[in-house]
Amino acid sequence: MTAVEAPARNGRTEVQAAAGRVRGPRRRRRLDPRLVVGVLLVAAAVAGGLRLAATGDDTVPVVVATRDLPSNHRLEPGDVTTVRLAASAAVVDTLVRGDRIASLTGRVLSRPAAAGGLLDRRYVGPTARSVREVTVPLSPEHALGGSVRVGEKVDLLASFGKGTADARTLTVASGVEVVATVREEGFLGRDGKLSALTLSVAPDDVVFVVFAARNGELDVVRATGGSGKPPARFERADLP
Repeated sequence: MTAVEAPARNGRTEVQAAAGRVRGPRRRRRLDPRLVVGVLLVAAAVAGGLRLAATGDDTVPVVVATRDLPSNHRLEPGDVTTVRLAASAAVVDTLVRGDRIASLTGRVLSRPAAAGGLLDRRYVGPTARSVREVTVPLSPEHALGGSVRVGEKVDLLASFGKGTADARTLTVASGVEVVATVREEGFLGRDGKLSALTLSVAPDDVVFVVFAARNGELDVVRATGGSGKPPARFERADLP
């Protein structure tokens, strides 16, 4: 019996067994196109994130109001804070920069600033104008449903002689600014409904405002458009 014909273990010839031990040439692995695309997308995302991180520092600190501030208000340290802002140089030049926040104490606003509003350096002055602040009682139904906010300018009207032949409504003061709102204590210490407004009025108008609050019924009017003629002015001759 020849070697070729000699029986092999497990029923295979020695030649077949030898052939099984011989390995063919190695095949090259092909790259999966989906893998390549995935790697490229990840690289692009990382590069984009780095660019955003680099541009995120392109901001400047500016001053904002921490609460609603009326005009003619003398600034105190707790009235303002700083935030970082990304804006053009032309916009930033009109604002108060953060490094000047300490110098604002004692300065006076010539226009109101809303909570979170940017402080315009053109409206921060050294002195206050001559005004009088007076608080008048007003219920929500006579004050725009209680929606009046600090800094708004309103007309103050007074009605006299209700239910009589001499009944009339007159303008007590026009374009007065709301300095503060007085509200009743609500549930769990929250602010309740409006009960009064503190107004900033011209010295010559304060007598009319107080007289109207004592002897008439007050209403406030908000101008929402146009420049219509205001109601007749409260005249000194109307006082008793």
